[in-house]
Amino acid sequence: MSPVKPCRRRRGQVGFSVLEMLVALGIIAVVLIPVLNLVRAAASGVEHAAMHTDRTLARSDALRAIASVNPMIEPNGDMVLGGFSLTWRSHFLVPETANATPDDAPASFLFGLYRVDVTAFEADGREWFAFSVRQTGHRSITH
Repeated sequence: MSPVKPCRRRRGQVGFSVLEMLVALGIIAVVLIPVLNLVRAAASGVEHAAMHTDRTLARSDALRAIASVNPMIEPNGDMVLGGFSLTWRSHFLVPETANATPDDAPASFLFGLYRVDVTAFEADGREWFAFSVRQTGHRSITH
């Protein structure tokens, strides 16, 4: 039996030493850390954009719902829209006035201008957003 000879690198031999492998891993780590931070920031941005999109769509729904409210008849109230609820309070901006008619005929409607303060609440009751709109109110005058 022949004695075991230590492995030596010969010219033209392929392969990496342990030191070369450690240097390569270090370079990969230096490159991957910023890439992972970029991926994390992008995911956070997507989540942030989704939150703003939800709020924008909810505001649009709230505006559409409040437009159907007649503040002269229903000055205060609340309603549920999908996953959130609204409350509103109306305040006179211009007092009620009768509609103008030709030839001094009797008026058939009263009109008023209101500021409607709207607050939206999440399903758990926390305030989500608020806004105000100017809106006309009206009601029929019975003769």
